[in-house]
Amino acid sequence: MYDLYAADLQRVWKQEGHIILALGDDYAFRVQALDAASAQAAVASTCYYRVNYPVNLPDQPCQNNRSPHGSELPFDFGYVNDQTGFDFIGKPRHAQDDAARNHLMDQMMLAWTASARTGDLNGGDLPEWSLFTGETRPTMVFSVDAHVKNAPFYAEYKAMSDFMKGFNVFDALK
Repeated sequence: MYDLYAADLQRVWKQEGHIILALGDDYAFRVQALDAASAQAAVASTCYYRVNYPVNLPDQPCQNNRSPHGSELPFDFGYVNDQTGFDFIGKPRHAQDDAARNHLMDQMMLAWTASARTGDLNGGDLPEWSLFTGETRPTMVFSVDAHVKNAPFYAEYKAMSDFMKGFNVFDALK
């Protein structure tokens, strides 16, 4: 699986540690989130997203310049410009980063408030965000250039999902 992750041209990193972290992230979070979204989509309207904002946490090298689990929270709740947000994503690197963070925060807050108000996540300057299906897996990628991509990193998801069917971490610890 390492070779599969390392060969994917969508990945902006190629360092061994980052690839191992991506494997761990998929094992711990993404496979279950996609499986849950697929199950939910079978019975109700479902949307799926990922955040692609490289946090600025140089004192935390395993998280720095990645989008770790939970890093969307300051964007969701409007805290990118205060200490609460800085604890999650660090301070802006420069004026362009500050502007990008604020734009991303505005987009995410707009999507969630539109959903609460109307049941539809679309609006503002976001691209059209289709409902999730297990077949096409449309995913809003919240980044400097928010876009929808069908099934990003699908080969990795499939490989990790298949691996997890036959592997139990508790058995490995025996």
